[in-house]
Amino acid sequence: MAQRFTPGGRFFATLGFSILQAAIFGSTVAALLYFRVPRVVDEEGEDLASYAFTRARGGLERAESFFYDWRARALGRASAPTDAEVAVVAIDEESVANARRGEQAVLAQHPWPRQVLGSLVDRILAEGARLVVIDLPLWDASPSCPGTDEPTSWAGDDDGSFRAALDRRPGKTVLGFQFHDEPAPGSPQLRPYLALVDQRPSDAEARESVRRVLSERRPAYVIGGGKDGKVQVWAGVQAEEEGRALARRWDPKATPTVRALLPADRASEVTPVDLLVSMSAVEVEGLDPARVPRARSLEHPFAPLLGPRSGFGSASFLRDEDGVVRGVPHLVNYAPREGQVRLLPSVVLEAALELAGTRKVRYGGGRLFVGDRFSIPVDDSGYGLLRWEEEAAARDARGSLKRVVSAWRLLVNLEDARHGLPPHYRNDLDGRVVILEDSTSYSTDRVDTPIGEVPGGSVMAQAMVNLLKSDGVERSEPRWDAGAAFALAFLGAFLALTFASSLRSLGGLLAYLAALVAVASMYLWVAHQTFVEDRV
Repeated sequence: MAQRFTPGGRFFATLGFSILQAAIFGSTVAALLYFRVPRVVDEEGEDLASYAFTRARGGLERAESFFYDWRARALGRASAPTDAEVAVVAIDEESVANARRGEQAVLAQHPWPRQVLGSLVDRILAEGARLVVIDLPLWDASPSCPGTDEPTSWAGDDDGSFRAALDRRPGKTVLGFQFHDEPAPGSPQLRPYLALVDQRPSDAEARESVRRVLSERRPAYVIGGGKDGKVQVWAGVQAEEEGRALARRWDPKATPTVRALLPADRASEVTPVDLLVSMSAVEVEGLDPARVPRARSLEHPFAPLLGPRSGFGSASFLRDEDGVVRGVPHLVNYAPREGQVRLLPSVVLEAALELAGTRKVRYGGGRLFVGDRFSIPVDDSGYGLLRWEEEAAARDARGSLKRVVSAWRLLVNLEDARHGLPPHYRNDLDGRVVILEDSTSYSTDRVDTPIGEVPGGSVMAQAMVNLLKSDGVERSEPRWDAGAAFALAFLGAFLALTFASSLRSLGGLLAYLAALVAVASMYLWVAHQTFVEDRV
């Protein structure tokens, strides 16, 4: 006959079973939390067990995202929109409507000619802005702008005039590029000859000549071995006579040099992407590049717009599995050649580098440091969560910022200045970093965030505020997540043991459920307060 447990034996058996359950459940959840879902996916693939583990971790991340958004809105409710340091200048519906009613027909088209944008940027800086981040799609050649006899019109070489306007304000502008997971399509080489167009002391000093060659939609090559150790800039041409004519146009006094393109020259070609990478790459101390999101291709501003007097940074976002943007990848890993690794900054990080007057970036203690002036909490991939300063996004272009200015107000002030009149509008841009964005209905650059749908430029504006204030949301270390999972698992076991003898009655069951709700509510309150008070 089976021996029955004594009351003391039943208690210890229940205690042991509860502890075993807590250990198994706590260990499982703690492991899922400790080994978080990586932002860089292993390109070599994974086996079935690893896939299942990753999916389980992803499920926990999705649950966390729901509560994260609740806390992010609570933090925004407890904050106040900043009225300093950053402002948005928006090409908005008001700008388009006023342009259609105005006398300048050139302003009624969309997108605006880039000469207009250059004049707009110049006016923003004239009104005291520290820096302008241009978050506009500039990937293709500008539509041609018809000439006119009006003295205040914008006409001529649209892209060249825009680049010239930016060059007049060196170090005051940042242009965005996009990165993608798919490789760029290859382009066939159709120009079998090279024409020598310039010689410079170094690769860096040859950039402007390379840009000029690329602006003419020709392949560019930088080859060593020139006189006095100089590097030579060559342009691809279709025929020898075309090459001689091009060389004479670049330097009428020099003897034209044209030769056939050799297979060895392929390694010396400088594409627009190569030019962009050479101007924007940064060295980051203390960060493993393998942890940084990889880019297979870059979508860069049109070649004539690439110039060394502007900064360049990524304007891409990494959306979570639910499609919501909760932070900004401040670094991207790109390999222009086999075996090369280059870290490229976001437009926000590039703007901070320009303001700090340094190219030094350091990672340590869960923060990314820009020189000795700015820092922001990020994970080991360079991804930083945003601290929103509003509970809900405004319906206009401001997102969570307090200061937004219609681009039309700047153009009116520009016309006033051209006629020697005082400005109509006081836009209060003095000392601010300005994000120039398109928030019209034509724009497709809108993203979902914890506070609602906002233009992409407004997300970058909030990230800029965070970085300039060295503020943000820090995610707790995985060991604390794992510890919390263990603590809650054993607390659940204790409650189950405490109410074990009364669970058969309705009152006991209700008391047990009430205790569980009380513990869960206490945990959520602690997490809420930690997030709002300490931004962790």
